[in-house]
Amino acid sequence: MPALAIHTDRGLFTDGQLAVEVLHSARRVLDVSVRAGAQEGHVLDFAAYLNLAVAMDGVLDTRRANPANAAYLDVPITGGIR
Repeated sequence: MPALAIHTDRGLFTDGQLAVEVLHSARRVLDVSVRAGAQEGHVLDFAAYLNLAVAMDGVLDTRRANPANAAYLDVPITGGIR
């Protein structure tokens, strides 16, 4: 199962065989490393990274509230649910 970890603007996308370091804001590959013993011809589907990156962008977008970022928004809460 692919995994994505983003620290500042750099991310590491890996499936345990290949690891791709990405400049997240530009969606640009900075480096690729291959685990020793990885099968020749192994392919890491970068579409999975792009899907995760779009989801991460949405979660971190403080212009719009969502369940993941609502506690960190710097806006006053007025009114309530009726």
